[in-house]
Amino acid sequence: MEREDSLRSSKRARSDDDLFGDGLEPADAWVFRNAGEMGGRMMSFDWRQSPIGLVSSWPSGLKAVVNATLVSPRASAVICGRDDLVMLYNDKFAELLGDRHPCLGGSLKDVFADVWPQLSQMLEPVLACRVPVLHEDVESPAKGSAAERYFNCCASPFRLDDGQIGGFTLTATETTDAVVLRRRVNMLHTMAAQSLLAATTQDACSTIVDALSSNPRDFPFAAIYSLHAAQALFVRTGALFGLPQDTELLPSKVDAEAEMGSAIEVAMLRAVKTGEVQAIALPSDFPPCGHWQERPSSMLALPVLAHSKWKTASSDGSVAVLLVGLNTRWPKHDTQYGFYRVAAMQAADALANARVREESTIKAEALSELDRAKTLFFSNISHEFRTPLTLMIGPLEGVLASTAMPPSIKNDLQLVHRNSLRLLKLANTLLDFSRIE
Repeated sequence: MEREDSLRSSKRARSDDDLFGDGLEPADAWVFRNAGEMGGRMMSFDWRQSPIGLVSSWPSGLKAVVNATLVSPRASAVICGRDDLVMLYNDKFAELLGDRHPCLGGSLKDVFADVWPQLSQMLEPVLACRVPVLHEDVESPAKGSAAERYFNCCASPFRLDDGQIGGFTLTATETTDAVVLRRRVNMLHTMAAQSLLAATTQDACSTIVDALSSNPRDFPFAAIYSLHAAQALFVRTGALFGLPQDTELLPSKVDAEAEMGSAIEVAMLRAVKTGEVQAIALPSDFPPCGHWQERPSSMLALPVLAHSKWKTASSDGSVAVLLVGLNTRWPKHDTQYGFYRVAAMQAADALANARVREESTIKAEALSELDRAKTLFFSNISHEFRTPLTLMIGPLEGVLASTAMPPSIKNDLQLVHRNSLRLLKLANTLLDFSRIE
């Protein structure tokens, strides 16, 4: 039995030794055990070629920091040395490195050479003054077609057994969802606030595109088409961003009653007729645009309906279509394009409210014109009444004052005189009323 236990121990020892790289003593293997893929990589790493030397020569403080970093549930890295800035990191940190991984044992300066001027400025307090520094919502500097990610990054110096600064630790906490949500809510708020000032549907279209342009990450480009009901045409308004105003990549107008057309035209008409978002693949020669100046692979046709059904819109401006590019770095698009639907509904509200204000303005102007016509009518008719009455009353009064006549005739003339004065009084009252109006 003792012999079998001894053989098992010997086999385990040989197995462990096979895992150790050059320059790693078995006694130091605890630093990298139970630390995932990166722990395995460090276990087999040739530390003799590293600027920080053999693991056995590391101060116990450095070993403890490296072990704590590797097993941390957060994205963490240890930057060793004052000048060499050797990187050791865990699995979570490897994920945010993107195409820079693997870079175990590499210099921080070399790994991030393309963004080192910006990164060194961010790390200046900890590099030069050896004091902790925190940066919030830092965009991940991963290479390649990496997804859009943001982190709160904290850099804190650590001390070795002799009290000297041995380097610093980097800890990253992802804040991507919060950053993207805040950005999108701010854009929707901007659209809602600015649309309150839109007096016409044309103004509303400009407001909608202006709001989208404040978020070029989610909307690399955007154009809006408004329905001209009389001509049965969707016409692209002057509100366009991300592409030149005279671009031929997007149609300038679309026949609202056409049965066939380009992929973009068909998708636009299907969007307004069904009320559903339509995805459109973009050609490979579509130009780079948006915040990152990358080529979007697809765009969406978003129905902007101020009425529940587009055929019920009998007036211009009641229906529009948004063509927008998709975020090139956001991997979380669901098949329903939830955020883009919300943006389209917000745009529909802006369009509907502008249409109500436009119609209210038209009605108010019509009422004002009617009031002016009424005032002019009363004024004119008052003058028309006064002139003949004045010409009648003067001679009548002369006849009553100077002519001897039978009593019956005089009574009749007096009756005419009294009623003429009454009509004159009514005419004067009507004129005074028109002046007050």
